[in-house]
Amino acid sequence: MIYHMNVIQNRQLAKLVYVAPEPLLEKNSSIVDEITRGSEAVRHFTGSQKREYLEEYQAGFLAFMLKHILTKQTTSLNMEISVHTKEFGDCDCVIKRIVGGNPAEYKLVQLKQLPNHATNSQIELQTIINGLQNKYKNRIVAIWVNRDIQIDLSKLKLGGLTIEQLWLFGVSATEGITLHGGHIPDLKSGFWLVGKMVNGKPRSGMIKVE
Repeated sequence: MIYHMNVIQNRQLAKLVYVAPEPLLEKNSSIVDEITRGSEAVRHFTGSQKREYLEEYQAGFLAFMLKHILTKQTTSLNMEISVHTKEFGDCDCVIKRIVGGNPAEYKLVQLKQLPNHATNSQIELQTIINGLQNKYKNRIVAIWVNRDIQIDLSKLKLGGLTIEQLWLFGVSATEGITLHGGHIPDLKSGFWLVGKMVNGKPRSGMIKVE
């Protein structure tokens, strides 16, 4: 994960409030499940309220899995990752990383969603990815896949992307919450990081997509 920030923006980001991802997941997991299932318990929520819960949960899950993946890659280093779940400028959330005694580093994150078929059956995952071309330079983009589909990672077209990282995540009927993605050059070479929650524990690895 590479972090590029100018001095003024760095100072602004340092003033934001960051929280550990674990409490966010614990706080929001049950209510997000209710929203996802369309439960009567959340029928009184407005669209903006549902979106706020979902985006806070998504930001927490992304930060949590990145924390696990990066810690696994740098086992000899003391690393802390936290997240600011509110909008900052035109980004949806901010991930903060501290490695050892080094200064804090920040990454701006855009959260996108592939809506379920009932909401919009016309839009496809590739449509959303195409809309990222020449936008969000050096940022993370995470797309929540809110529909039951099989994604052929080898068929995704990633040309024209200037983002740093792309992540696809959502709830699988068989595997729970899963995350696929990584840095764009790695994805173009067919190497995807995979993360998932197994019995409440994070697991991660890498796959080669032909």
